[in-house]
Order: sequence, then C-alpha cells, then structure tokens
Amino acid sequence: MLTFQKIYKTMDHRRRKGNKKSSHKHVTFRESEEKYNKSHSGIFNTLKTNKLVATFSLVILLILLNAFWPSPKLSIQVAHWRDSGYHFKYNNHVIFYRSIYEVESRVAHDPVLLILHGFPTSSYDWRVILPKLQKRFPNIILPDFLGLGFSDKPAPYEYTVMEQANIIESLLTTLNITNVHILSHDYGDTIAQELLARQQDVEYIMKFKIKSLCLTNGGIIPSQHKPRPIQKLMIMPGVKNVLSYFMNRFVFYSRFGAVFGPNTQPTKDEFYDFYSIFAFNVGHRASSYVLMYIPERHENEARWVGALEKTNLPLHLIYGPLDPVNTPDGFLKHYKDQVPHSSVTVLDGIAHYPQVEAPGRFIKSFNQFLDRMERDYYPL
Repeated sequence: MLTFQKIYKTMDHRRRKGNKKSSHKHVTFRESEEKYNKSHSGIFNTLKTNKLVATFSLVILLILLNAFWPSPKLSIQVAHWRDSGYHFKYNNHVIFYRSIYEVESRVAHDPVLLILHGFPTSSYDWRVILPKLQKRFPNIILPDFLGLGFSDKPAPYEYTVMEQANIIESLLTTLNITNVHILSHDYGDTIAQELLARQQDVEYIMKFKIKSLCLTNGGIIPSQHKPRPIQKLMIMPGVKNVLSYFMNRFVFYSRFGAVFGPNTQPTKDEFYDFYSIFAFNVGHRASSYVLMYIPERHENEARWVGALEKTNLPLHLIYGPLDPVNTPDGFLKHYKDQVPHSSVTVLDGIAHYPQVEAPGRFIKSFNQFLDRMERDYYPL
C-alpha cells in the first residue's frame, strides 16, 4: 500500500522532472512589474503625443477660421458712415476720414475741430455728439488711424505714434488747414501729445497750429497707465502674432465691455457696430501690431508729458473715474500734480469712453471749456 509520503515524493519527482523539460523561465514579481510598465509606457507616450497633435491641430484650425472668416456685415448706420467718408494716400496706404462741413465745399472753414479717436475703435465713436459739435465748429475732421477703423490695416507692420502724427500732419496739409482745435481720446491723446511736442520744438516746422486741446481718458501719463491683461499678452514677443487671430467677436465683447461702467455698457447693437468696424478688412490681424504704442509711450514719457507741462494753450481733461486703465488714485492724481494749469471735469459713474457713455454730459463739459477759452484766451 502506498503511503502519503511515497505519493508526495512521486508527485514532487514528476514536477521537478517536468520543470527541467520546460522552456519557461520562472518570473519574479519585480520582473513582471517592470515588463508591464515598459509595455504600457509606450502606449501612454503615444496617447500623449496624439493629444499634443490634436491640440496643435485645433489651434491651427482656429487660427485659420479666424484668419479667413469673413468680416461681419456692417449695419446701415456704420455703412453710411463709411460711404460718407473720404480717402487720401500716405506712403501707399489709404487713410479714411470724415470731413463735416456746414456746406459742401472744399474750402477750409474756421474754426476747425480735429477729433482723434482711441484704440481699438474709430472715428465712429463720435457720431452721437457730432450735431452738437457742429454748433461750435463749421469744419470737423475725423480721421481713422492707420490700422484702425476704415483705414488700411497692414500686418505685419511697424506701427508708431510718430507715423500716425505724420499722417495727421499730411492730412491737414492736404486739406489746407492752418489752425485746429483738438479733441482726443485714448490712443488719440498720445498722438495729440506728439503733435503738441512738435509745435513746441523751435527747430520743427509744422504747417498748422494747435489752438486748444481737450483730452479724455487715455494713457496720457504712461507710468500711471494700467493696460488690460489681454493687452499685455498681445504685445509679448512670440505671443502677440498668434493671439491676435483669436480676437473673435466673443473675446472682443468681453474685453471691450470691461472698460465701460457697470451702468453704461454698450447695447447689443453698439457692441456689434464696434466689433464690425474693428474686424473690417481683417483688422484683428493688425491689432497686436498697433498696440506697440504701449511700450512706445513709456519710451517717450518725458517728451509727451513734458509737452503738456510746458504748454500755455487752453487745456482741458474730461475724465471718467471708473476707468480701469486710468484710475483716479493713480492717473488723475498725477495729472493734476504734473499739469496743474489744465482744467478738469470728472464725470461720475463713467469709465473709459465718456463720449459714448454720457454724450450729453460730455458735450456740456466740452462747451464749458470752450466758453472759458473764449473768455480767457481768444474767440473761436
């Protein structure tokens, strides 16, 4: 009879004998784990690569869509504004401008009001208050800066404040205008400051004279200007060229609305009109290049703020204190300290676009400035 020990020995002998014939090697737990990790790391790397490729492809697709997506159709009001304008050429670039006369004549009338708009908008910003302005000025000139509005928008292009000022000089010379009063906003403030600095330069010959200057919210004192986060990104090397392609309607609405007061937001139709002019002639491509005026301001702060400090011309500021880029504790305080001879009107509850947000109060403030000028300096 087989005992348990004999049976066990027999089974153990057969097991050992079978193992010697087997080609399989005994694998430890650690070896098994390493083999698993090695086989799956390849899969994970492949998935990661595919994810990057998919993301990159999506970015390229969005860029192409924004680049070649047709500009929105202009509203009747905006199309009428464009069709009522004139054009002149500067260095092979077409510059749009409106010239508002009491009568249809090419003869210059005095006094002349030159209106300089801001970024990222156009001369259309001033349409609401134009009828009131015409009561004081029989001749009003409203140009669109190169890269904005209905003017040419080359990109890539090295836009500069200096060239924009050259364009204004050329335009006024073409129109045979020798004296102007300037009303400016934002980017236009900076161009007005450069023109003022040129007038003060005894070695520079400017063919027209500035008679008065009314500024509104803008980077007048660059060290106190606080650009929006998206503006900072759009002037970063390597980022700006790509980011400008993502400036679609939804991004524009959210970022543009942020510089208006909470109770003075543009209407849906106004947002559409602002964007349609911005996007006209694929303007989003040029926006990041135009924005290089921000570092240019800092480079020329002494010249441009100095022009305001030295001037003895009638000077006024109409200011919206809810402006997130030109705050009361920063900009307004320094403006009053550095330019004490300037009169100031503060429109409570208003932000960066006072002429749009409160046109009635704006025109009242401007007329009061003109009244003081006629009383203390000279008649219009």
